[in-house]
Amino acid sequence: LVLMDTTAAMLLRPDGHPSRYGHWAHENVTLYKDCVHWCLPGPIDAWNEMLLQMVLP
Repeated sequence: LVLMDTTAAMLLRPDGHPSRYGHWAHENVTLYKDCVHWCLPGPIDAWNEMLLQMVLP
């Protein structure tokens, strides 16, 4: 069993959580819908690349 911890990699990506969960609770930010973060390659694609490197010898 191999686990892939993506926490550190996703903390480096500002688009890892572009919605309300990507900011500190006390931080005052304006929330808006942004297709750039969800429609283009992002965190999930990074996970796929890391998983591919783990699977390939």
